[in-house]
Amino acid sequence: MAKPFSNRSIRTITEKDGFKLIETKGPDGSLEVKETIAPDGTRTYESYREDGSLDGKLTETPDGTRTSEDYREDGSLDGKTTVTPDGTLTSEFYRADSSLRRKFTETWDGTKTSENYNDKGVKTSESITDKEGNITSKGYDDEGNLSFTMVHNKKKGTYVQYDENGKLKKLVIKEPNDTTKVRTGFRAKLSAMATGTSRRLPTKGRSDR
Repeated sequence: MAKPFSNRSIRTITEKDGFKLIETKGPDGSLEVKETIAPDGTRTYESYREDGSLDGKLTETPDGTRTSEDYREDGSLDGKTTVTPDGTLTSEFYRADSSLRRKFTETWDGTKTSENYNDKGVKTSESITDKEGNITSKGYDDEGNLSFTMVHNKKKGTYVQYDENGKLKKLVIKEPNDTTKVRTGFRAKLSAMATGTSRRLPTKGRSDR
């Protein structure tokens, strides 16, 4: 954790080449917080642990973009969150080897996207929730090829599963009395047509790496 400010902390301000550096150090001279102001107005705040390692970093740009980063004690990036002026929030979480393991995005209209990656950087799953609460989930194999898609229509109470070629595979219908009906094959197609959920998804493709 970052070091708490001491009543005896020392604050120094230096300027060079248009940059302004503000450092706060403890009584022992160890760095606690460092603030940098660039010529274009970009501000960067860094906090340090008692052992001198970087704990967190916050960057604010003139256009209103804010990016916060959290670091492990070994110096590797643990997570990063960026909020843009239009309200889009993006969070990324990393393994100790710096490879991306999970990414979450929420746009200004309420759409939420969650993605998971393996240690090779290949997307293994994806879930998209729109502003109405409908969910589209996708699964990928180890090579990044689409293996299935599941679409949940919140209003209709249906779950539709497609295979890797976008062909309807299974339909699950939740009835008002909380009973569940499962349709596969041709019966799934007929039920999908009746509920208005019959449609073919795009053909098989690779995930974005």
